[in-house]
Formats: sequence, structure tokens, C-alpha cells
Amino acid sequence: MKLAEYGEANMELALRGLDLKVLDPYLSGWRLRVVPTLGHLPVELDRPRTQPLNGQEHHCRPGPRHGTGRP
Repeated sequence: MKLAEYGEANMELALRGLDLKVLDPYLSGWRLRVVPTLGHLPVELDRPRTQPLNGQEHHCRPGPRHGTGRP
């Protein structure tokens, strides 16, 4: 599936919660900029985003703070 097809199929979900005054600019930007530039790219939907890439759990921890030398 191409990004343009995916966007059109899910546009209602993408627009949910936006103010009415921004819908026209948002949709114009989609049609005039995103679709012509990126609409041909394939969207990969094989694996849910919640699945880890390597089959193991991934725990997020903040990295070391810059400048302190401590985590």
C-alpha cells in the first residue's frame, strides 16, 4: 500500500480532534505537498508497532545526562 492510499483510507482518524479552522490548510498541505512528494512510498503494515524488532522485550530508560557524568 502506498502512503497516499493509506492516508486517504485513514484521513478521518488523522483529522479527529483538529479544530475546524485548520482542516482546510491541513488537507491542502496533504494534497499539495505530502502526496506529490511522498505519496508513492510504500507503507509496510506487516508487523504491529508494539512488537519488538528482535523478538525480545525492550525497556526504555533515560540515558546519561549530558555534562554530569551520571545516569
